[in-house]
Formats: sequence, structure tokens, C-alpha cells
Amino acid sequence: MGLRTGSKWNAMAKILVIDDDGRVRLDASRFLEGRGHDVTAVGTCREGATAISRTKPDVVLLDRQLPDVDGLILLQKLRKNAATAQLPVIMMTDRETAAEHGEVKALGVVGYIAKPLNVNELDMPVTLALRARGIAPMAQRSNPQSRQAASAPRPKIKGSVIVFETDDDEYKPISSVLQFIRFHPRRITVFSMARREFVSDPPRMVIIGHGFARDGNRIVRDISGYPGAESFSIIPVGNPEYPGTYANAFSMGTRQVVSGPVRTEDLTTAVERAWDAYVVKARRAAA
Repeated sequence: MGLRTGSKWNAMAKILVIDDDGRVRLDASRFLEGRGHDVTAVGTCREGATAISRTKPDVVLLDRQLPDVDGLILLQKLRKNAATAQLPVIMMTDRETAAEHGEVKALGVVGYIAKPLNVNELDMPVTLALRARGIAPMAQRSNPQSRQAASAPRPKIKGSVIVFETDDDEYKPISSVLQFIRFHPRRITVFSMARREFVSDPPRMVIIGHGFARDGNRIVRDISGYPGAESFSIIPVGNPEYPGTYANAFSMGTRQVVSGPVRTEDLTTAVERAWDAYVVKARRAAA
């Protein structure tokens, strides 16, 4: 039997947790309920499939290793069903091999959460998944503080971030994270466009995505001569097989790298640290 919490009248969203670990189900349910969500938690793929059909969740948190069926099998079935093909799924797993990442990514998961579960890591991927569904984070009707926050002026954009990325699937999570923490992403898919973008509006930082991994070394070398290069940080993302990119980025003072399967929390941390470094440099230049 599934665990159900929250209130259907006041919930921001319906979230389904599928995990055979009772502690994970309880902790995740309590945390998400505290955020105002309506949570259903079950322990098997069979129960999960039934709950999806019955509750029509907005987001699913899915454990990879379940007792009856591999979570990946359920994910494959969801993608083959027109009614659930676009359902946001966040994978919870303690196996983070490159092969698994590629396999699961091809099925369109919106995020990863490493186990053992730290409930504080649920906030970012769940919020991004809900935004993808068009559900505003401040949708609670019963909480006066939420209504006040929703009507308050939104924080100003901190600045622009140039993202070198050709792959749409790689760019989307990067863009979502940047917007979530109040940056304006500017995508470059052809390197010949770079100089014009840098001259027209020098960025606060630069992210080199996997689609430009082979050219990362040249990109870092070339943009080091662009306007504002002494201030912005360069963050190589998901391309550890090209160490030259890192070496050149480090030569420009970069200390933030997001390698391997990209997690939203890792990218968020790297961007926030790069922003702190930018602020320090800007203050020193103004002194």
C-alpha cells in the first residue's frame, strides 16, 4: 500500500515517490509535503505503475534498483505511452556509471539524485521539473507567506552567461539551472559567433558544454583575449576526456569544473562559486 500525504486542495503539485526503502519514502514524503506538495509513495514498480495511472502525478522520483522490476524498465514503458511520454522523471540511484547515464539520459530523465538520499538535494531537480510542467513554485494558495513571496518583486538578473553547447538535450538543464539562480543564458552553437557575442555584452562567466568538448582547448585560448576575459570564469562541463580544456581554463584562474554525468546541484555549486569569484575580482578592479 502506498503512503499518501499532503492535501489535494492546497498542494502545489502531485509527486510520486517510487522506492523500496521505507526510510527514503518517509523522508522524501515529509520533505516534499513541507514544500506544499501532494505526495504518494510506493515501494515497487507495479505499485508505481498503478499510482501513475490513478493519481496522474506531475513529477515522479524513481529508484533504479527496485525489488520486482528494474526502474529503467518502468521508465521505458512510460516513454512508450503517449499519456506519460513527457512525464518528468527524476532518477534516484547509487550507480553512476557513464553507461547507465547515457542509457537513462536517452529516455529523457530531468535529473539525478545520488543515494544515500539527502532530502535537501530534492529542491532543485523537483523545482526544475515543475517549471518544465508550467507549475510555478509559489502556487500555494493556503500559505500567506507564499502569497506574499509570489507578489514580491523578483530578484534582478545577476548577469549573462555564455554557454557553448550544440546539443539541445545538454543545453536545456544548463539553461534551467542558470535561470533558476537568476542568470541569463546566451547560447553559442557556432564558434564564429563568439567574438560578436563577447564584444556586444561581456559575460559574467562562460560554460563550455560537452558539444564543444573537442574544441574546448581552442575556445579557452581564443576567448582569453576577448573583452572582460580578466574577470569572468570558465566552467568546462561534462568533458573530462579533453584535459587540455581544463589546463587552459586553470591558466585563466578557473577552479570550477563539472565533469562526468552533470548533476544540477554540482552545476549550481560551480556557477555560484564562479559568481563569487567574479564579484571579488570586480571589487578589486573598482578599488
